[in-house]
Amino acid sequence: AYNIGDAFFERKEYKKAISLYEAAWKQFPKDKERYPNAYFNKAEAEFVEEDYKVSLESFRDFLKNYPQHAYSPYAMTRLGEIFEIVGEDPSKWRGYYNESVFRYKSTVGGAVAK
Repeated sequence: AYNIGDAFFERKEYKKAISLYEAAWKQFPKDKERYPNAYFNKAEAEFVEEDYKVSLESFRDFLKNYPQHAYSPYAMTRLGEIFEIVGEDPSKWRGYYNESVFRYKSTVGGAVAK
């Protein structure tokens, strides 16, 4: 079920991917923690679909559950991007970029924030 969501994500059918990830979580709640990419991909799909408020919460959930995951620097950077897009105070979104650089400095994701 999670892999089907991944397939639709890869095909850039983001709305379908979101609904499939949510269905997989309902159908297989015990396996939710085994698929961190589903958290990230759902958040990314919401971002691409410009559902920024929902995407913001999804990226926060991803970071809360997987702070050391390889995608975490990208998630932190996306938080900064979302705050920048919605017109938040620059100190807020710059804080997320800086935190990504500081926390994940030796990663490509940290370099993206820089």
